[in-house]
Amino acid sequence: MDKSEMEVKAAVLIRNARAALILERKFYAVLVSQVDPVPSWDFPTMATNSVQHFYNPEFIVNLPPKKILGTQAHEKIGRAHV
Repeated sequence: MDKSEMEVKAAVLIRNARAALILERKFYAVLVSQVDPVPSWDFPTMATNSVQHFYNPEFIVNLPPKKILGTQAHEKIGRAHV
């Protein structure tokens, strides 16, 4: 899988995890809606500046869906890592 394919797949996985987080864990709905997901090859995993949620597509495509959901929740309530 090349980088562009990973970015597309990771974007779908992130979108699905964000939707599940909103539906399954109402507390996170407001937090998720305030942070824009952005693919970035500059970070080995994920990071946030409280406005954007940066994710490494290769990292995301290699995680099981439940882990992606957990990482989304973690990044939403974490401090800025950028």
